[in-house]
Amino acid sequence: SNELNAPYAADGYAIVGQAVDSDSLGVVKTTFGVGELSGINGIAGAFSEHIPILDIAGVPSTTQLKTRPVLYHTLGDGRYSGYVNLLSSSKTPTLKHMRCFQARPVYMTFPTDLVYEKIFAAPLRTPLNLDSSNADVESYVLNEIVRLVSAAGGNVAFLVDACAVRHHVVGEVRELVSAAGFPVYSAPMDKSIIAEDYEHFGEVYLSSSRIVHIPKTVESAKLIISLGSLQTDFNTGNFTYHLTLHAIVEV
Repeated sequence: SNELNAPYAADGYAIVGQAVDSDSLGVVKTTFGVGELSGINGIAGAFSEHIPILDIAGVPSTTQLKTRPVLYHTLGDGRYSGYVNLLSSSKTPTLKHMRCFQARPVYMTFPTDLVYEKIFAAPLRTPLNLDSSNADVESYVLNEIVRLVSAAGGNVAFLVDACAVRHHVVGEVRELVSAAGFPVYSAPMDKSIIAEDYEHFGEVYLSSSRIVHIPKTVESAKLIISLGSLQTDFNTGNFTYHLTLHAIVEV
């Protein structure tokens, strides 16, 4: 695929792949400069929707990066960092953090004189520490949620959204929904997580929906437990959600 379309293909690959493999991510490779600019819209879209993509760019040699000659695909003013700055929020060394904790694109460059060099693989064998939760804070939050559920007197609803998939907690979400037995609604971008024949499934929640009883049922709940919320215009009926903030627990 060309560089205008390749990021969207990688985006789709990552989304479909996550359904069968939680470690799946899309990969796109572009040439330095113009290729990166051609692909930046797709990368920006993946960033906004929490989609893991590895964006690889081939760049001039390390010597050229230091001496900054005027090269094809450069800006002609000696600034080789212009393209990097466009993607600065997702560049390494936070690659592992962005990929595993935020499910967003990461950016890696390969200078032309380094592609055949041997690198040490030992750091790749170091397990990634994914335990980022503070046990005391976690315990407090769980107790607070239990208190709110009790205070709601059973008038509780789940609202499941796309980031449950992006952050690989679909199994945990299904287990929680099944154990609690509360009505569960899906956002438009989350139709695949909760089976529509599940006995407590209450349809797709879209506040602007013409199916009037669905928004009313969700919005009248005393407590809404929102799992993996992704509040975009498309996903909220062009921001027509009418949910009382004090009645929502975001997880």
